[in-house]
Amino acid sequence: KVSNFVEGVLIDSMSSSDRLTSLNQDLSPIQIKLLELIAQGLSYKKIGKQLYLSEPAVKINTYKICRILEVKNKVELAAFAGKIGLLN
Repeated sequence: KVSNFVEGVLIDSMSSSDRLTSLNQDLSPIQIKLLELIAQGLSYKKIGKQLYLSEPAVKINTYKICRILEVKNKVELAAFAGKIGLLN
């Protein structure tokens, strides 16, 4: 496993489309959409309404995304989404 610093440098050197392609291999389409909505600052309840999911289902998927991307919480998920260009 590479260090966080090296991983950050590698991510910075990739184009947005390469980052999204890589992300598509790790996350399902619904998880990517959920990540976009988290990055927009929406609550679990609002995300659930937009994706037609229950609030517990949103929380479970958020937890799964955190584990896959090795981040600790929604704030880090939002920062990651911005870094890879999901907010553009």
